[in-house]
Amino acid sequence: MASNSESGDALFSQKPVLSIETATPVCSVAIRLADGTIYERSAEGKGVHSEQTFVFIHELLSRGKLAVEDLGAVIVSAGPGSYTGLRVASSAVKGLLFRTEVPLYACNTLGSIALGAWQVIRAGRTAGEFGALLPQTPENQSGMASGTVDRHAFASGPAAAAVCDAVIDARRNHLYHQSWKFLEDGVEPVSEVMICELEEVLERLAPGRIVAGTGVDRLRKLAGATPENLAMMPDYPLQELVNARHILAMHGLPSRWPANNLIKKVAPEHFEPYYYTGL
Repeated sequence: MASNSESGDALFSQKPVLSIETATPVCSVAIRLADGTIYERSAEGKGVHSEQTFVFIHELLSRGKLAVEDLGAVIVSAGPGSYTGLRVASSAVKGLLFRTEVPLYACNTLGSIALGAWQVIRAGRTAGEFGALLPQTPENQSGMASGTVDRHAFASGPAAAAVCDAVIDARRNHLYHQSWKFLEDGVEPVSEVMICELEEVLERLAPGRIVAGTGVDRLRKLAGATPENLAMMPDYPLQELVNARHILAMHGLPSRWPANNLIKKVAPEHFEPYYYTGL
């Protein structure tokens, strides 16, 4: 695992940083240029990872007039999540960084989802705006749904949340799950990654908690459409929660992130995503 200083040397350099997210039905690639401008390409649906990941990478590098060697780092979402999607990202970064000195970092997918929920709530404007951590350009909103956030409706729900149960749909009746505490400057984990049955996640519902991620629609149906239940399971558009911009934002959080093994340096040729085999 990279030390704090090792991560900082690469990720806080004045070089561009590329990030890749393919662990869910969303395929998202983002680049932060040296001046802080962020561009993103994103799509959602069956087969988008194999069809679009390499295309998006090429488009963003071309937009910045960059070669791979110009990058200060590449950060990839390492799971847990879709086996096929994670394999696509793994193949992409191995090919992209072959025979280069560009460092590769792997990040916790559930952490980026929790940070996405934190940013939506913190922004409190529209579901497509994230003014808290990221510079905004029209391109940042590409492919993003929008909708007004109802502050009044969230009075006892997301806006009051102190804990986010980040989830990713798994096989059968299960979700990948990890709990995260909302802090003033971001989020931090309060549990390990695990596989839970849908009912186990529902048992955690309580005032001050929300559930966010893929599979929330299954939870909402199982829990019933009471105002209290729905407030704790906000129906955010998936691309608001799962995107490569959140991975870029993760490395800007305090140094406790590398210390908690949430972002770690990996050798591209040996990188293997987090395939959770508990099922």
